[in-house]
Amino acid sequence: MFIDNVLLLSRKLASNSAQYKQRFPQITAAVLKLTAAIDSTRIPANRFSAFISGETPMTDMNDSEFRELIEQKISQLEDRLEDADIDYDVSGSILTVEFDNGTQIIVSPQISGHELWLAATSGGFHYAWNGEDWISTRDEGTFDQKLIECCSSQGESYLEI
Repeated sequence: MFIDNVLLLSRKLASNSAQYKQRFPQITAAVLKLTAAIDSTRIPANRFSAFISGETPMTDMNDSEFRELIEQKISQLEDRLEDADIDYDVSGSILTVEFDNGTQIIVSPQISGHELWLAATSGGFHYAWNGEDWISTRDEGTFDQKLIECCSSQGESYLEI
């Protein structure tokens, strides 16, 4: 909610900058400064308000730390898929889950944004590491929850993570 208000005000400032700068010079400067900070961070805008309020700390990691997390996650998924007798293939750090009905779920890292992506017939989903789990950049759902849901609905397969 906070971030939406900041971005809305920022858009109004951009379109009516002279009017707002005259009437609210301090607020205008603060909003423009905050908007620049939001733009410069790698944290998705819809997660920024949770980040600054301390609700969901987003980690600041380098590429090698990110790759290590991805390797751990892919390895965990391989174990769980084997246990569930679900077909899969791994190529590099991309995991492709294959179902009997011919559909697939693809799990892949997005290194530049330090996100884990999940592509399924129901859509594409992006996840950021918060220090404890892979959390959706759109809502509060986790990667594991969405993968379980997609395996169930798309492949009629039960996956336990």
